[in-house]
Amino acid sequence: MNGCESASARVLHVDDDEALLDLSTTLLERAEPRLEVVPETDPTVAVERVETEAFDCVVSDYRMPGLDGIELLRRVREIDDALPFVLFTSDGSESVASEAISAGVTDYLQKETGTERYELLANRVCNAVRRTRAEQKAAELERVTEVVRQINRTLVRATTREQIERAVCETLSDSEPYRFAYVGRYDPETEVVEPTAWAGVEAGYLDELEVTTTEEPTGRGPGGRAIRTRDVAVVQDVRDDPEFEPWRESAIERGYRAVAGVPLVYRDECYGLLGVYADRPGAFDDEERAILSELGADIAHAIHAVELRDELRASRRKHRAVVDTAPDAIFLADAETGVVRQANAEATRLVGRPMEELVGLDQRRLHPPEDADRYRDLFEEQLGEGPTVRTELADGSDVLVQRADGERVPVEINASTVEIGGERVSIGIFRDVSERREQARELDRQNRRLERFARVLSHDLRTPLNVARGRLELALADDEAERDDDLVALGDALDRTEDLVEHLSPLVLRGRVVDDPEETALNAVVESAWTTAGDPAATLVAADDLGVVCGDESRLRELFENLFSNAVEHAGPEVTVTVGSHDDGFYVADDGPGIPESDREAVFTDGFTTGDRGSGWGLNIVQEIATAHDWSISITESAAGGTRFEFRDVTGA
Repeated sequence: MNGCESASARVLHVDDDEALLDLSTTLLERAEPRLEVVPETDPTVAVERVETEAFDCVVSDYRMPGLDGIELLRRVREIDDALPFVLFTSDGSESVASEAISAGVTDYLQKETGTERYELLANRVCNAVRRTRAEQKAAELERVTEVVRQINRTLVRATTREQIERAVCETLSDSEPYRFAYVGRYDPETEVVEPTAWAGVEAGYLDELEVTTTEEPTGRGPGGRAIRTRDVAVVQDVRDDPEFEPWRESAIERGYRAVAGVPLVYRDECYGLLGVYADRPGAFDDEERAILSELGADIAHAIHAVELRDELRASRRKHRAVVDTAPDAIFLADAETGVVRQANAEATRLVGRPMEELVGLDQRRLHPPEDADRYRDLFEEQLGEGPTVRTELADGSDVLVQRADGERVPVEINASTVEIGGERVSIGIFRDVSERREQARELDRQNRRLERFARVLSHDLRTPLNVARGRLELALADDEAERDDDLVALGDALDRTEDLVEHLSPLVLRGRVVDDPEETALNAVVESAWTTAGDPAATLVAADDLGVVCGDESRLRELFENLFSNAVEHAGPEVTVTVGSHDDGFYVADDGPGIPESDREAVFTDGFTTGDRGSGWGLNIVQEIATAHDWSISITESAAGGTRFEFRDVTGA
């Protein structure tokens, strides 16, 4: 028996003597019909073919031009260190044999006359291929077995179905030759498999994946067959299997070549499907399929165990639900001694101590130890009869909890005493108010900043405005000047500016609410704002009927003035500004340079500006006014490539 009886083998035969190579090819294939011998006279080309084609063995002469047999062997070993390589040469020197062995040759055979030598060569090739395949198979089985061992170790530790599914996918996708794995849950009513966990090279594959258990094309693949038959189903080559047609293109794009569908079945209950994708055709032979079948049963058993454990714990979870799921720290203490009997997870987080340290701890030790006297009344209230709520001590200071690391956290305590099982128990609910305190401080800082801002604008702007007003009055003293339209427009602008300054403080301090809204026609507001903020060289294109909104006319005018001024400042005096409406609001667009996407959020922040003269407050004020009217504001690119501000009513009114 020559070793090639179970499968064919493709052999690359390299020899620079073309006539001898042709003879050798014929005799080898005659000696062993299962051999497919591919002749090659150029050893350099042979290297390229090993890189791009699949061979089971290389047979090479020793003395050849360009690369000799040893050099060719070394180049092949760089490409594939496991590919069998037989040196078949008339040079029988010990030095050549020694060098070949050092280079990793699989076998070494001298050329002799007679056909029996080629029979021996065919036998050597088949033996080498058989050994290599056996080693590779053993390594593959060991690899799969080790993967299964890793998964089973994970299954033992997992406490939820989600952990099981995620761990299985991650472990498989990290192992060769698997490229991707997913777990899907099967709904018998819809006959659809819905992916719930996945890992590996996915890149949107699941977005296009539809697996059913029907007789439709989406149910004929390995996933649908596996669910229907309750047995592992495979596609050994996605490129030519007709049953994989619905998913072929997406699979090939992602490097998938073979697919296995593994049903997750335990005691006739199907818990779902495991899909395994390999990066080479024929990856799932009978032995690997048997191992995957056992793995599917193990996974289903683990899911069953988790669900059973959850059911057994259901009543206990219900009993502790209020305590364990509460967002606040809860301590149950002896109403006589104050010793903690039970606490929830949030309590351990709040005080920075593990549960075993909390149970049995005197409740007084939750607070700063040097302040015991100041907490005496609080302790008595907590252990007393009636409910209490405290955030401050008698002296007005915060109630504090001292963590294990020394950090002190302000808390609000709701305490009451109840009877449980015939014993009086104090229940203390501790709420961390650090964030609340910080929010209050931040609000105070913002209010002070707004007040300063209002004072600056209302005080510091009055001097230049007074100067401008005085100069204007001097200019208007001239009879001819009174008829100057530019001076009249300047006077209107100064009137508007002084009105803004006059009302700025209450406007800023009033915040985000419109107290007395009225129905206001937007067209009139837009035209009025353009008169003040537009440029003579600029163009306003406003829709004929922008509609009516409910709001503060003065603040709406300021909104448009800031948008128009912003357009002129950044797009130049010849800018075209368009105001139009859409389904649930209106927009203001220009044909200027636009706002980069990276800056579109930042432009609304205080003081942000990209210009030399801008104050950085204009768009911030626009946002404040929009918010006061319950409008959202967003920035996109206009049709002309500039900026488009879109306003929408977020109330749905």
